[in-house]
Amino acid sequence: GVPDNYPIADSRIWIVVGGLESGGILVRRGQDLDSPRMPYRLVTGATIEEIEIQGNRLKYRRLHGDGPDVGWVSLRTDSGKALILTLDGDDDEQVDA
Repeated sequence: GVPDNYPIADSRIWIVVGGLESGGILVRRGQDLDSPRMPYRLVTGATIEEIEIQGNRLKYRRLHGDGPDVGWVSLRTDSGKALILTLDGDDDEQVDA
């Protein structure tokens, strides 16, 4: 069998780059920004597997790092700063140093 945290073929892997000051990024149970928050955050540096993208929202499954196993996170903040980036480097934006 395939281990639980093994990525599905063709799905993109993302790494959490935001939330350094706050202990990670906010995770919600649903796509909607009004949906309930998870009790803990997805830590900076965690890797997640993309399940679905809707606008600025990404549904993920956690691969490595602490945080909720599944949930919805924002791709970027209201000010446009990236919270997560694709691991394979096909994102044309660079992380702010």
